[in-house]
Amino acid sequence: MSVWIPLLLACTRAPVYGPAYGDTGVEGSDTASDPADGGLVFEPTWTATEAVTELQAALDAGLPKPAVARDSFLGLIADGQDDTCPGTTDFDGANPLGCTSEAGYVYAGISQYLDGDDSWALGGDFEIREPEGQLFHGAGHVFLHQDPDGLKVEFSGSWSHDEGEGWLDPGRSGMFAAVVASMPTDLDGGLDLGGPFVHFDGVSVKAAETAGVVGIRDPAGAWWWVELDDEGCGELRFAEETHEVGCVDLIGPVDIWVAGLDE
Repeated sequence: MSVWIPLLLACTRAPVYGPAYGDTGVEGSDTASDPADGGLVFEPTWTATEAVTELQAALDAGLPKPAVARDSFLGLIADGQDDTCPGTTDFDGANPLGCTSEAGYVYAGISQYLDGDDSWALGGDFEIREPEGQLFHGAGHVFLHQDPDGLKVEFSGSWSHDEGEGWLDPGRSGMFAAVVASMPTDLDGGLDLGGPFVHFDGVSVKAAETAGVVGIRDPAGAWWWVELDDEGCGELRFAEETHEVGCVDLIGPVDIWVAGLDE
Protein backbone atom coordinates (compact mmCIF):
# COMPACT_ATOMS: atom_id res chain seq x y z
CA MET A 1 0.00 0.00 0.00
CA SER A 2 2.87 2.36 0.70
CA VAL A 3 4.00 2.10 -2.94
CA TRP A 4 0.93 3.13 -4.91
CA ILE A 5 0.12 6.33 -3.02
CA PRO A 6 3.34 8.15 -4.10
CA LEU A 7 2.80 6.94 -7.66
CA LEU A 8 -0.71 8.40 -7.68
CA LEU A 9 0.41 11.69 -6.20
CA ALA A 10 3.20 12.03 -8.74
CA CYS A 11 0.59 12.07 -11.49
CA THR A 12 -1.54 14.84 -10.03
CA ARG A 13 -0.98 18.57 -10.19
CA ALA A 14 -2.24 21.14 -7.74
CA PRO A 15 -1.43 24.72 -6.81
CA VAL A 16 0.00 25.65 -3.45
CA TYR A 17 -2.26 27.86 -1.36
CA GLY A 18 -0.81 30.10 1.30
CA PRO A 19 2.63 31.67 1.77
CA ALA A 20 5.11 30.97 4.48
CA TYR A 21 4.50 32.74 7.77
CA GLY A 22 5.32 36.43 7.47
CA ASP A 23 4.95 36.58 3.69
CA THR A 24 2.48 39.10 2.33
CA GLY A 25 1.24 36.68 -0.29
CA VAL A 26 2.92 38.52 -3.15
CA GLU A 27 5.89 36.84 -4.78
CA GLY A 28 9.20 38.38 -3.86
CA SER A 29 7.88 40.47 -0.98
CA ASP A 30 7.50 39.85 2.71
CA THR A 31 7.20 43.46 3.79
CA ALA A 32 4.90 46.41 3.33
CA SER A 33 7.57 48.48 1.61
CA ASP A 34 7.89 52.24 1.07
CA PRO A 35 6.11 53.43 -2.13
CA ALA A 36 8.97 55.93 -2.61
CA ASP A 37 11.17 52.91 -3.29
CA GLY A 38 8.73 51.56 -5.84
CA GLY A 39 7.55 48.89 -3.44
CA LEU A 40 4.12 47.60 -2.51
CA VAL A 41 2.05 48.90 0.35
CA PHE A 42 -0.65 46.79 1.94
CA GLU A 43 -3.47 48.36 3.88
CA PRO A 44 -5.74 45.73 5.40
CA THR A 45 -9.41 45.72 4.53
CA TRP A 46 -10.25 44.14 7.88
CA THR A 47 -9.41 45.37 11.35
CA ALA A 48 -7.59 42.90 13.60
CA THR A 49 -10.89 42.11 15.33
CA GLU A 50 -12.61 41.49 12.01
CA ALA A 51 -9.73 39.27 10.87
CA VAL A 52 -10.13 37.07 13.96
CA THR A 53 -13.90 36.90 13.40
CA GLU A 54 -13.41 35.90 9.76
CA LEU A 55 -10.80 33.32 10.71
CA GLN A 56 -13.06 31.73 13.31
CA ALA A 57 -15.98 31.65 10.87
CA ALA A 58 -13.79 29.94 8.26
CA LEU A 59 -12.60 27.34 10.77
CA ASP A 60 -16.16 26.73 11.93
CA ALA A 61 -17.19 26.12 8.31
CA GLY A 62 -15.12 22.96 8.59
CA LEU A 63 -12.11 21.31 7.04
CA PRO A 64 -13.02 19.13 4.05
CA LYS A 65 -13.47 15.45 4.80
CA PRO A 66 -11.86 13.61 1.85
CA ALA A 67 -14.36 10.74 1.99
CA VAL A 68 -17.10 13.14 0.85
CA ALA A 69 -15.35 13.48 -2.53
CA ARG A 70 -14.66 9.75 -2.75
CA ASP A 71 -18.24 8.74 -1.95
CA SER A 72 -19.69 11.23 -4.41
CA PHE A 73 -17.34 9.99 -7.15
CA LEU A 74 -18.12 6.32 -6.54
CA GLY A 75 -21.84 7.05 -6.33
CA LEU A 76 -21.80 8.77 -9.73
CA ILE A 77 -19.98 5.79 -11.23
CA ALA A 78 -22.49 3.34 -9.77
CA ASP A 79 -25.50 5.42 -10.84
CA GLY A 80 -24.50 6.08 -14.44
CA GLN A 81 -21.99 3.59 -15.79
CA ASP A 82 -22.54 0.89 -18.36
CA ASP A 83 -20.21 -1.85 -19.57
CA THR A 84 -17.99 0.47 -21.60
CA CYS A 85 -18.62 3.99 -20.26
CA PRO A 86 -16.63 4.47 -18.20
CA GLY A 87 -16.38 0.74 -17.48
CA THR A 88 -13.98 1.42 -14.62
CA THR A 89 -13.18 3.98 -11.95
CA ASP A 90 -9.98 4.80 -13.85
CA PHE A 91 -10.74 7.13 -16.76
CA ASP A 92 -8.01 6.95 -19.40
CA GLY A 93 -8.63 10.31 -21.10
CA ALA A 94 -8.51 8.70 -24.54
CA ASN A 95 -11.51 10.70 -25.77
CA PRO A 96 -11.08 14.45 -25.10
CA LEU A 97 -14.87 14.83 -25.00
CA GLY A 98 -15.32 11.85 -22.71
CA CYS A 99 -17.94 9.16 -23.15
CA THR A 100 -21.70 9.24 -22.63
CA SER A 101 -23.23 6.23 -20.90
CA GLU A 102 -26.59 4.69 -21.74
CA ALA A 103 -28.00 6.46 -18.67
CA GLY A 104 -26.89 9.85 -20.01
CA TYR A 105 -23.88 10.47 -17.75
CA VAL A 106 -20.73 11.99 -19.30
CA TYR A 107 -17.35 10.82 -17.95
CA ALA A 108 -14.28 12.73 -19.15
CA GLY A 109 -10.65 13.19 -18.22
CA ILE A 110 -8.16 11.06 -16.31
CA SER A 111 -8.80 9.48 -12.92
CA GLN A 112 -7.42 6.79 -10.67
CA TYR A 113 -9.07 5.28 -7.62
CA LEU A 114 -7.19 2.85 -5.39
CA ASP A 115 -8.54 1.11 -2.32
CA GLY A 116 -6.87 -1.14 0.20
CA ASP A 117 -7.21 -2.51 3.69
CA ASP A 118 -5.87 0.59 5.41
CA SER A 119 -5.78 3.21 2.66
CA TRP A 120 -7.65 4.70 -0.23
CA ALA A 121 -6.75 7.38 -2.77
CA LEU A 122 -8.55 9.26 -5.53
CA GLY A 123 -6.72 11.49 -7.98
CA GLY A 124 -6.65 12.90 -11.48
CA ASP A 125 -8.22 15.66 -13.52
CA PHE A 126 -11.73 14.72 -14.57
CA GLU A 127 -15.40 15.65 -14.82
CA ILE A 128 -18.65 13.75 -14.48
CA ARG A 129 -21.82 15.40 -15.79
CA GLU A 130 -25.19 14.05 -14.72
CA PRO A 131 -28.15 13.91 -17.14
CA GLU A 132 -29.76 16.90 -15.38
CA GLY A 133 -26.58 18.93 -15.84
CA GLN A 134 -24.98 18.77 -12.40
CA LEU A 135 -21.19 18.68 -12.67
CA PHE A 136 -18.68 16.86 -10.48
CA HIS A 137 -15.16 18.17 -10.98
CA GLY A 138 -12.01 16.68 -9.48
CA ALA A 139 -8.48 17.96 -10.06
CA GLY A 140 -5.71 16.92 -7.68
CA HIS A 141 -5.84 14.15 -5.11
CA VAL A 142 -7.51 13.14 -1.86
CA PHE A 143 -6.44 10.23 0.30
CA LEU A 144 -6.38 8.62 3.72
CA HIS A 145 -3.67 6.24 4.85
CA GLN A 146 -3.35 4.53 8.20
CA ASP A 147 0.18 3.78 9.37
CA PRO A 148 1.96 3.46 12.75
CA ASP A 149 2.30 7.25 13.03
CA GLY A 150 -1.44 7.79 12.76
CA LEU A 151 -4.02 8.50 10.09
CA LYS A 152 -2.51 10.57 7.28
CA VAL A 153 -4.87 12.78 5.32
CA GLU A 154 -4.12 14.79 2.19
CA PHE A 155 -6.22 17.10 0.06
CA SER A 156 -4.97 18.99 -2.99
CA GLY A 157 -6.36 20.79 -6.01
CA SER A 158 -9.99 21.75 -6.59
CA TRP A 159 -13.06 19.58 -5.94
CA SER A 160 -16.74 20.42 -6.37
CA HIS A 161 -20.11 18.88 -7.16
CA ASP A 162 -23.19 20.90 -8.05
CA GLU A 163 -25.87 20.09 -5.48
CA GLY A 164 -23.39 17.69 -3.87
CA GLU A 165 -23.12 16.65 -0.26
CA GLY A 166 -21.32 18.62 2.42
CA TRP A 167 -18.45 20.85 1.33
CA LEU A 168 -18.63 19.75 -2.33
CA ASP A 169 -21.20 22.47 -3.06
CA PRO A 170 -19.75 25.03 -3.73
CA GLY A 171 -16.49 23.08 -3.33
CA ARG A 172 -13.03 23.51 -1.86
CA SER A 173 -9.53 24.07 -3.20
CA GLY A 174 -6.06 24.10 -1.73
CA MET A 175 -3.16 21.92 -0.64
CA PHE A 176 -3.42 20.53 2.86
CA ALA A 177 -2.03 17.65 4.91
CA ALA A 178 -2.76 16.30 8.37
CA VAL A 179 -1.57 13.52 10.64
CA VAL A 180 -4.22 12.41 13.10
CA ALA A 181 -2.93 10.41 16.07
CA SER A 182 -4.34 9.95 19.55
CA MET A 183 -2.58 13.26 20.20
CA PRO A 184 -1.73 15.60 18.69
CA THR A 185 -3.37 16.35 15.33
CA ASP A 186 -0.86 18.13 13.06
CA LEU A 187 -2.04 20.44 10.27
CA ASP A 188 -0.07 22.06 7.44
CA GLY A 189 -1.04 23.83 4.22
CA GLY A 190 -3.64 26.17 2.80
CA LEU A 191 -7.32 25.81 1.97
CA ASP A 192 -10.25 27.77 0.65
CA LEU A 193 -12.75 27.27 3.45
CA GLY A 194 -15.89 28.44 1.70
CA GLY A 195 -14.58 31.89 0.76
CA PRO A 196 -11.45 33.09 2.59
CA PHE A 197 -8.15 31.25 2.32
CA VAL A 198 -6.72 29.91 5.56
CA HIS A 199 -3.17 28.64 6.02
CA PHE A 200 -1.76 26.33 8.70
CA ASP A 201 1.96 26.40 9.43
CA GLY A 202 3.10 23.71 11.85
CA VAL A 203 -0.24 23.75 13.68
CA SER A 204 -0.70 21.15 16.41
CA VAL A 205 -3.92 20.48 18.32
CA LYS A 206 -4.05 18.15 21.30
CA ALA A 207 -6.44 17.86 24.23
CA ALA A 208 -6.92 21.48 25.36
CA GLU A 209 -3.76 22.91 23.80
CA THR A 210 -2.76 24.42 20.47
CA ALA A 211 0.52 25.48 18.88
CA GLY A 212 1.79 26.77 15.54
CA VAL A 213 0.81 29.61 13.22
CA VAL A 214 -2.51 30.11 11.46
CA GLY A 215 -3.36 32.81 8.94
CA ILE A 216 -6.20 34.18 6.86
CA ARG A 217 -5.89 36.13 3.64
CA ASP A 218 -7.25 39.68 3.81
CA PRO A 219 -9.23 40.91 0.77
CA ALA A 220 -6.35 43.36 0.23
CA GLY A 221 -4.20 40.39 -0.81
CA ALA A 222 -1.84 40.02 2.15
CA TRP A 223 -2.19 37.80 5.20
CA TRP A 224 -3.15 38.14 8.83
CA TRP A 225 -1.15 35.74 11.02
CA VAL A 226 -1.45 34.68 14.63
CA GLU A 227 1.17 32.58 16.39
CA LEU A 228 -0.88 30.49 18.77
CA ASP A 229 -0.10 29.90 22.41
CA ASP A 230 -1.51 26.81 24.09
CA GLU A 231 -4.85 28.58 24.58
CA GLY A 232 -5.20 29.57 20.92
CA CYS A 233 -4.24 33.21 21.42
CA GLY A 234 -1.48 35.43 20.08
CA GLU A 235 -0.60 38.82 18.62
CA LEU A 236 -1.94 39.36 15.15
CA ARG A 237 0.47 40.41 12.43
CA PHE A 238 -0.33 41.99 9.07
CA ALA A 239 2.70 42.61 6.81
CA GLU A 240 5.24 44.16 9.22
CA GLU A 241 2.65 45.55 11.63
CA THR A 242 1.68 43.84 14.87
CA HIS A 243 -1.78 44.30 16.34
CA GLU A 244 -3.67 43.37 19.47
CA VAL A 245 -3.93 39.84 20.77
CA GLY A 246 -6.64 37.68 19.24
CA CYS A 247 -7.91 34.20 20.12
CA VAL A 248 -9.38 31.46 17.94
CA ASP A 249 -10.95 28.13 18.78
CA LEU A 250 -9.15 25.46 16.76
CA ILE A 251 -9.86 22.61 19.13
CA GLY A 252 -13.62 22.46 18.48
CA PRO A 253 -13.46 22.51 14.63
CA VAL A 254 -10.56 20.03 14.53
CA ASP A 255 -12.29 17.63 16.94
CA ILE A 256 -15.44 17.68 14.79
CA TRP A 257 -13.39 17.09 11.63
CA VAL A 258 -11.41 14.21 13.11
CA ALA A 259 -14.56 12.54 14.45
CA GLY A 260 -16.09 12.55 10.96
CA LEU A 261 -13.10 11.27 8.99
CA ASP A 262 -14.41 7.68 8.94
CA GLU A 263 -17.94 8.66 7.91
